[in-house]
Amino acid sequence: ENPCLPFPDRVLFFTRRMTLSICYSLSAVVMLLFVVPREQTCFTWMGPHTIYVYLLQHEAFYLHDVVLKTWTPPQYTSNIAHLTVLSFYVLATLFAMLAIACWPSRYLF
Repeated sequence: ENPCLPFPDRVLFFTRRMTLSICYSLSAVVMLLFVVPREQTCFTWMGPHTIYVYLLQHEAFYLHDVVLKTWTPPQYTSNIAHLTVLSFYVLATLFAMLAIACWPSRYLF
């Protein structure tokens, strides 16, 4: 046993960092190539107004917390219930983005 040789975990730490870097870079490339739209969509009009969504997201999260403090939803553990909750959050996110980016909300600023 040679004490000058590095431990296997020290040797493999570099490969872990390389793997993470490749995975993060790959996910960014996939996002740019397949997720970002190249033509006009029904949400394209919100593009110039996303700063309002970013600035007012704290208030949206506050309303989310108020709703969950006043109404405690039942707790289900099935996959269908989980899918339903995730679908609700997708709809709630779209509604919040539409409400914050629409012209009456922008008119306040």
